[in-house]
Amino acid sequence: MIRFLGCLAVAIAVLAAVFWMMVDLGMFMHGD
Repeated sequence: MIRFLGCLAVAIAVLAAVFWMMVDLGMFMHGD
C-alpha cells in the first residue's frame, strides 16, 4: 500500500511537472 502511494505520488509529480512545462512553453511562445 505504501509502495502504491509512493508510485502514485511520483506519477502525479511527473504529470504536474510536464503540465507546467507545457504551460510555461505555451506562454513563452504566445507571449509578446
